[in-house]
Amino acid sequence: MSLIAVWLMSLDDSCIIYRRYFPANAIRSNCELLKRSLTNAEERELMDNLLLSLGLTISTQPSSDANFLTHFDCTAVNQLPAISVELKGVKIWPLIVIEHKKILFTALPLLNNSSDQLIDHISISQTMITLQALIAYFIKNSVS
Repeated sequence: MSLIAVWLMSLDDSCIIYRRYFPANAIRSNCELLKRSLTNAEERELMDNLLLSLGLTISTQPSSDANFLTHFDCTAVNQLPAISVELKGVKIWPLIVIEHKKILFTALPLLNNSSDQLIDHISISQTMITLQALIAYFIKNSVS
């Protein structure tokens, strides 16, 4: 499997609840930023930029300190589930995102060839299958 990283992001708590890096695959990528694990601050920025790309923002209610999600109209072309996010001036693409029960299952696959077309990369299909398997695992364990 060719994954660089996997994140599970809670929309309720606006935080990353699980992360897993695959350093051997990250080294094979041509992104210097991803050749090491992201810091907590970088991951927070990644999450904020991802939510913005999805048309969601985190804001604070004036009457309390609790964070809440608001939705706004996005004029960008819908490119789900592949999202492009910029982090420290570096374009991170394609982030594959599937939402289930207010959790964003997000993964960054390693692209194995130079094609710009996602259909040419088998790692995209493998990433979708991996995320769907994670969701199925959580569904199975939440029913028991």
